[in-house]
Amino acid sequence: MIYYFDTSALLKKYFLEEGTPQVMGLFAERGPIVCTCFITSVEGYHGIYRKKKEGSLSNAIIQKVIKQFQKDLRGFKIVNSSEKIISLAQKIIQKTTLKTLDSLHVASALLIKRMVKSTVTFVSYDVQQKDVADKFGLKIF
Repeated sequence: MIYYFDTSALLKKYFLEEGTPQVMGLFAERGPIVCTCFITSVEGYHGIYRKKKEGSLSNAIIQKVIKQFQKDLRGFKIVNSSEKIISLAQKIIQKTTLKTLDSLHVASALLIKRMVKSTVTFVSYDVQQKDVADKFGLKIF
């Protein structure tokens, strides 16, 4: 199974919050292919360090999370920036007014779907982003 994770959904793997059990269930499946966009490495850092700023986690825990996040990213299929991604994201914005980074995630998942000619399940907890991904033909988790 191919799963495309937007950043906020992926971060549920590292923090216990609503949706964490479902996300962990996807990772527990046999041989899932996990994909995400190049912006996830930066967005992920933002999300992790935001937790630290909120004062809910110690520095030691944050460092463990960062280490695991970096390790996991090396095992994921990362969609890099390209003219195709930018053009597709621009078309998505024209048709939907989806936020910039959200449109890059949807565009990345669509590019994967086109490349593999198979079902790609889009994992997100953002209602507008999921609606747009669905409108463009992605399977929604």
